[in-house]
Parts: sequence; C-alpha cells; structure tokens
Amino acid sequence: AYDISYHLGRAYEGQGQLSIAMSEYQKLAELRGGGSSTQRTYVSGVITDLGKRLGRVTVKKLQRGRCVTTTLWVTPGEQHIKVSDDEMRTVTVQAGKQATVEGCK
Repeated sequence: AYDISYHLGRAYEGQGQLSIAMSEYQKLAELRGGGSSTQRTYVSGVITDLGKRLGRVTVKKLQRGRCVTTTLWVTPGEQHIKVSDDEMRTVTVQAGKQATVEGCK
C-alpha cells in the first residue's frame, strides 16, 4: 500500500497535479511503517514544501446525519467547495494558509 501511494504521489507531482499529490503524501504520513527510509524522508520533505505552495481547506459537512471533517489541499485562489448535494461555498485560500468551510447545521 505504501509503495502504491508513494508512486502515485510522485506521478501526480510530476504531472503538476500538486494538490492530488499532496493528498497521497498525507496518507503516507499517517501510516505506521512501510516504505524505505529514503521514501519516508522524501515524503516528509515534500509535504513541507507543498504545504507552503498549496492552501488547505477544512470542510465540515453533514454525511448520513453526522458532521464529518475532511481536509482538501487546493491551489491558492478562489475555490468552490461542495458542502451538500445542493450547496456550494466559495472560499479564497492563500498558499501556506488554511480556510474552513462550515457545512454542518
């Protein structure tokens, strides 16, 4: 599992799809064990680097009657975030910064 996410992250990064790459790298950072020491060092460094170049949006929305929090890595600027089947919210996020979208009522 570690190797697959690692190589997916590298492929997305190589294609310039940095927010998707960051999501893969975050999954790896949360895993216990796996990967070579070189891979783990790379992941740690690239998370720091991409974290400065991307924005992070914390989204709180209702799913099956419960408030669920997810984190999205996005390119800086204006983003349209889906909080329900019929509602979108617009948020502006800067590189290296975090914004929150509240969708729970």
